[in-house]
Amino acid sequence: MGPLFPIGAAHAARKKRNRGAGGLTGRLSGEKRGGPAGRGPAGAKVKERRPEGPVKATDRISQVLAQFTPTTPERTTGDIARACGIANSTAHDLLNGLADAGLLSRQAPGRFRLGPGIARLAETLLGSDTLIEAARPVVVRTAENYGETCHVLVMTDGRLISMTAAEGHSAVRVARGAINQDAPLHATAPGKLLLAALPLAELNRVLAGMSLTAVTPRTVTQKSILRDQIAGIREDGYAAETGELDPHMASAAAPVRNHSGMIIAAFALLVPASRFAEQARAYRNICLEAARATSVRMGWAAPAGESSSTEARP
Repeated sequence: MGPLFPIGAAHAARKKRNRGAGGLTGRLSGEKRGGPAGRGPAGAKVKERRPEGPVKATDRISQVLAQFTPTTPERTTGDIARACGIANSTAHDLLNGLADAGLLSRQAPGRFRLGPGIARLAETLLGSDTLIEAARPVVVRTAENYGETCHVLVMTDGRLISMTAAEGHSAVRVARGAINQDAPLHATAPGKLLLAALPLAELNRVLAGMSLTAVTPRTVTQKSILRDQIAGIREDGYAAETGELDPHMASAAAPVRNHSGMIIAAFALLVPASRFAEQARAYRNICLEAARATSVRMGWAAPAGESSSTEARP
């Protein structure tokens, strides 16, 4: 497989505060003002803020929803205020506005979880997303054939999002949830592969904002080393790591392309570290073939002479 082709610029996390007013958008983006309109708690005049448009409100909503993860499914008003860098009053309005819309569910005063509206959207996505439709049969078949846990993941706002997954059936296996949106990009093979697929300017911007925290003693924490790894992944079209996210787990990843050849996702295998070390080459072949098969289902035309079957099997 040749070098990776860069994909378009990833969505950047936006930090500007949203101060719009009026209607649902105003409620989700504006800050409360104490006392009479335009005045503070003690009646002091407050400088009017120019409203920002709906796009800014959308950014803020996205930022709030991203705080609800598998490891932090329930958040308080204070949690959201601190995480998003906003006032408690703003967080209060955002959270209650989203709850009124069904996107969040109130658990107790000031406590929220994702709501039924998210489940309805997820159901629609699962039934209509072309990547999920193309990847699901390959993911299931690969997990059944080799007994290892498989994912197809995308990168959004610096997070790994699993579009579809299947847990392996081996007696000793990696749990499906071992990689989720809380997993740092620099500690996983799919994260590194998707970083390698970014255009250089976008990669530099993303790396500048990353903190390479050590998850295990083997996690890469120096950006110079990570850059070298990314350069190798670009050339090789494949990524692998052992023990960087979990001392007992290895992950491997290969690029999934759409009809135009653009890399849109990563096909990933999660394997016990000891088993991966014994048959690293076989797992490489399995991962590359599964990614190729998914890409073909997305309309990509595989280069002439590229293998269409996996010979190696653990």
